[in-house]
Amino acid sequence: MTEYETANLALQQAALALQQAAVWVAALVGAAQCAVAGYGLFLLHRYYKRSAEQHKKNMEAIEGRRKSQSTQHRETMKALEGQNEAMMELIRRTSAPSAQRDG
Repeated sequence: MTEYETANLALQQAALALQQAAVWVAALVGAAQCAVAGYGLFLLHRYYKRSAEQHKKNMEAIEGRRKSQSTQHRETMKALEGQNEAMMELIRRTSAPSAQRDG
């Protein structure tokens, strides 16, 4: 084998080693990208679960306030109805005698 053939063979082996190293680097970079994407998806899922739980708590609180306000509204309306009846009775009792005969 001549000197040229030996040098050419050594150069081809070095080029092959560089190509193999490039394949390994590409594989590592790809694996790192997949890991980052997977971690991002994990964080999104965790955020979604927390958000859904918080939304559920908020809706329960709103429903509780709505029920409380509805109960308070009913009680207020009953009280106003009683006041209305009392006012009508007071007007009837204190009205002029001629107004009582007309009504």
